[in-house]
Amino acid sequence: MWSCVSSILSGRRYGGRGRKTDHRGRLYVLALTAIAGGVMAIGLAALRGRLKETLFNVGALARHHSQSGLTPHPEFNVLNTNTLRLPYALAIAAGCTLTLYFQVGQR
Repeated sequence: MWSCVSSILSGRRYGGRGRKTDHRGRLYVLALTAIAGGVMAIGLAALRGRLKETLFNVGALARHHSQSGLTPHPEFNVLNTNTLRLPYALAIAAGCTLTLYFQVGQR
């Protein structure tokens, strides 16, 4: 699996099919990983009973970054131990698996 995902990301040939991947494969990985991460984050917040709080925090972050640019938010940042943590490797694995399904599995 990893060699196929690596091939999709790098644009090399994969799977012995003699087909070179295009930019669409890379876009699939990026988009599906972002979607998977969002779904997992919403699920985690719902399971922990903090969905409403999390959605308000997303709004606060959006307001902060629209006014202050890319400066870290004073409360909602990686140093705050009270925030929910989601290992993003799970979202990356899900995005790569979905990409393999859509790029290779449906042929």
